[in-house]
Amino acid sequence: MVLGLGRGKITPLLIINFVCYLTALCLSAWGLNRNINLQLESGENFIGDYTTTWFLPVALIACMLGLASVFAGFRHICMWRADSFGVATTLSLIAWVLDFAAMGFAVKEVEVGGGFRPARLKVIEAVVILMAIFELLYFWLLQENNYGCDSTTPGFVNPQVGMYNRPNMYNQGGTPHMHHHHHGPMPGLNPSDC
Repeated sequence: MVLGLGRGKITPLLIINFVCYLTALCLSAWGLNRNINLQLESGENFIGDYTTTWFLPVALIACMLGLASVFAGFRHICMWRADSFGVATTLSLIAWVLDFAAMGFAVKEVEVGGGFRPARLKVIEAVVILMAIFELLYFWLLQENNYGCDSTTPGFVNPQVGMYNRPNMYNQGGTPHMHHHHHGPMPGLNPSDC
């Protein structure tokens, strides 16, 4: 296990991500709803400035995908298999890209708006910037921890062994059949490290 980090180290980060995403989601939805209502009533944007109309929808979408990443991460922590790893890392990478885009809008909003922004908008900006950092850290920890866990899923490549754990699809007569092998833990690997 690289750096000795296991799934117990990822769980607190998932909880932090969940709180950040949920906070930013609620505040972004509030701000977007308020802006839409105020624009319909008077034709003006009352929360933030011109960049807020771009920032809030991107932050809202990033938060929704980030929450999906968190739920996939919790599922991966429970299963700790190659198939759940693929889903968790894919969603984490996509969530981080959207977080990075939302962070760019947040930085631009701070630059354009200066100190004349509502407190809730400042909280959204700060949380969005933290989301991008924490999601990148979560993605990195997932990559560091994919070694040596349950590799009985067909097609899983174990980098420590360098061999495929694929079922033999053809028997002696050439007809397809599925034969799953289940092996114990690899030599020199403590299952409690996973």
